[in-house]
Amino acid sequence: MLNSVFVTGCHVLINLVVASLAGYGLAKFQFRGRGLIIIAILTMTLLPLQGIMIPLFLIVNGIGWYDSFQGLIFPTAASAFAVFLMRQFILAIPSDYLDAARMDGAGELAVFRHAVLPQLWPALVAIGVLVTSASWDEFLWPLIIVGGPEMQTAPLALSRLDSQFYTPFNLLLAAAVTMLAPPLLLFIFAQRQIIETASHTGVK
Repeated sequence: MLNSVFVTGCHVLINLVVASLAGYGLAKFQFRGRGLIIIAILTMTLLPLQGIMIPLFLIVNGIGWYDSFQGLIFPTAASAFAVFLMRQFILAIPSDYLDAARMDGAGELAVFRHAVLPQLWPALVAIGVLVTSASWDEFLWPLIIVGGPEMQTAPLALSRLDSQFYTPFNLLLAAAVTMLAPPLLLFIFAQRQIIETASHTGVK
């Protein structure tokens, strides 16, 4: 459970930073290749992990990240869907509002921090919930990259409670309920922000 909490927390933090900065750049700046980058991000949302897991494993194993937290976290850390969702949300922020901050002498990081970031709270919460749910339930990548019991995440440990000759249903059910509780409670408390984010991105 502690491994799952740590890996999920890192995934959420990385996604919030990368998605907010990348979404801001793609939404409010014009540069060469911007359209191609957006198309590439949309394409990545359609690419399942199963299609790239063999070369991804070879790369991770080649740099010595097998059976480590780096191997668990970084290869699946940034979500293309989170970047696209954040871009759609930031498009709804008026550019005149940001230009006014620039005329007052604010740099781009100051504009992002003081003018954009306070308005991203619903999107940040929605992305946090979605990433938490996906990372908490991730089974395939930990199964590939984890070698020993010390690095197991909760879904992987749950699958290994079953054996060939005996199935401890009491332990399986107790562990399943324990695993279900955190993302369920998080979704219940954050459903308002998720609905608000969906309405903003849907209108745009």
